[in-house]
Amino acid sequence: MFVQLSKRLVTRSAGAARGFSLSVARRDLVQDLYLKELRNTKVASMTSQDAQGSVKPWVLPSKPSAPEFGLSGAVDELNAYEAQEVETVGEQEAAETTEAAEGDWLVLEEVEEKDSHH
Repeated sequence: MFVQLSKRLVTRSAGAARGFSLSVARRDLVQDLYLKELRNTKVASMTSQDAQGSVKPWVLPSKPSAPEFGLSGAVDELNAYEAQEVETVGEQEAAETTEAAEGDWLVLEEVEEKDSHH
């Protein structure tokens, strides 16, 4: 059975090989000319003296200074804030209750009823 299968594979592979084209590969003339010129090109070596005119000498940057925001006025405002008296919620509630006890705080306005005819 293996012999029969191997004969079939051989005949099929031989038939498959016949389907491929055996034409000569085309050459790219532009690519060939480019590669030829690239191989013939000689690059001149650079020295450190050649770069002297193109490069600036390196200088250590100066240290930055701290910005000034004009904080003298802010310090005065902070001292004035610290000197203020502290107001608490209890004091505000006590002031509101004394105001409410002094007058009539529940006043209902009388609304005149108009005669409506339906």
